[in-house]
Amino acid sequence: MPLEPRFRRVAALHRPFVDREAVIAAFAELLGTRLGSPCVFNVVGVGGIGKSRLLQELKQRSAETHRTATIDLQVPAMRQQEDALAVLRVELGRQGVRFDRFDIAYAVLWQRLHPHLRLSSKELPFVDESEALSQILDGAAGVPVFGTGVGLLRLLGKATSGRRQRQRIKSDDTLRQLDDLTNAELADAVTYLFAEDLRDGSDRPYIIFVDAYEALVPAPAPSGHALTQDVWLRDLIAQLDRGLVVMASREPLSWAAHDPAWNEAIHHQRVDGLPMPARLELLADGGITDHVARQAIATASQGVPFYLHLAVDTRTTARQAAAVSSEEILQRFLAHVAPDEIRTLELLSVARIFDYEIFQAVADAFDLPRHRVAWESLTAYSFVYPAGAHGRRLHQLMRAALHARLSRDTVRDVHASLRHVWDSRADGDHTAEDGVATRARAVREAAYCGLHAGDLDGAGIMAYADQAMSHGASKASTG
Repeated sequence: MPLEPRFRRVAALHRPFVDREAVIAAFAELLGTRLGSPCVFNVVGVGGIGKSRLLQELKQRSAETHRTATIDLQVPAMRQQEDALAVLRVELGRQGVRFDRFDIAYAVLWQRLHPHLRLSSKELPFVDESEALSQILDGAAGVPVFGTGVGLLRLLGKATSGRRQRQRIKSDDTLRQLDDLTNAELADAVTYLFAEDLRDGSDRPYIIFVDAYEALVPAPAPSGHALTQDVWLRDLIAQLDRGLVVMASREPLSWAAHDPAWNEAIHHQRVDGLPMPARLELLADGGITDHVARQAIATASQGVPFYLHLAVDTRTTARQAAAVSSEEILQRFLAHVAPDEIRTLELLSVARIFDYEIFQAVADAFDLPRHRVAWESLTAYSFVYPAGAHGRRLHQLMRAALHARLSRDTVRDVHASLRHVWDSRADGDHTAEDGVATRARAVREAAYCGLHAGDLDGAGIMAYADQAMSHGASKASTG
């Protein structure tokens, strides 16, 4: 493919941030408010309107004055309380925030959920980044499986450095009571200590960014199981009284319907479609020079940046602009992509999340290019988003359009290939990736793919549930 279109599609990710001044101003005003209670800045808008990119922009603007961390609920593992807390702890810890009490409580919870595994830097997330856990493990050489709160505090007492810090930790009432708590109470204690350590250990205000809330609670419901999906998240945010939480969602958060106290804490900010001048500016910056073409595309996009980015990737001309719809923009994009890339994108649309290994497995199964250059070509498109440390996901609108082009038999074949990859990961010895439990995710994805491949019966589902429990993923097992 020529260099110019490839450069243009990458440039779509770095185009100037246009016509979101109202959102940015509201965010800045809220930052200037003295916070002493939970505060949520709820960015609301339809899929493809640019909420994820807006959160990235807000994070960049506040990075110099605030500690910042992000969880993306599109990534399945981040919908689990313990994994989300681990991700936040790692990101904030690398900015200098100490989490000594949280780290010990998390180790107790982790050992409770993984009684068959040794507490070690290989198995437990962020051990190497935790001074308290590092001192404990250094003093526990040769000790097999352990993990009670009392046991960990006793080992910490043997450390040769940080006497004042050790005394503060050893005298903490919450840590001393961990062994007497149920699993649910222990998870709550871990959340409490995360908030306490963040309050005490940060020398700057902090901002927690939460993207894609609808992935955690797909459809708001007045009662039933949906109400319990975000309990852990609400509980966490209710304790973050010294910082700001920025939450992106397709619908306004309705937490006040169940607890009126949220009325004062949540500040809704709707993100609408770009106005016509901003649409035209974005298209012009992307290299679409013909005025007629810009007008047609800008009108058809209804101001949704996702469609505008795709239009830039297609390099639409005036001859193509006679009649344009959002569906046509998607189809025209595919007309400018090599056949092998189209086929690979179609097949990857079956996966909820994918990486280089999954790309290679799918390419092998369908005799498509699998080399690094092909991977870099696919992931350079502006509709391919990061998901975790190494994962990728397609924008929901593009994924739906590509998925619709596949036959049912092909979809089943792809799911079968994906299941094989996830099964191998679930049986592997790597359990964490930047704080995300990959085994739990692998079991969950393997079961999902097995069901959609049509080759998983009731006994197989129960086997996956048992496997999830053996890895300590109780929520994955229940699901």
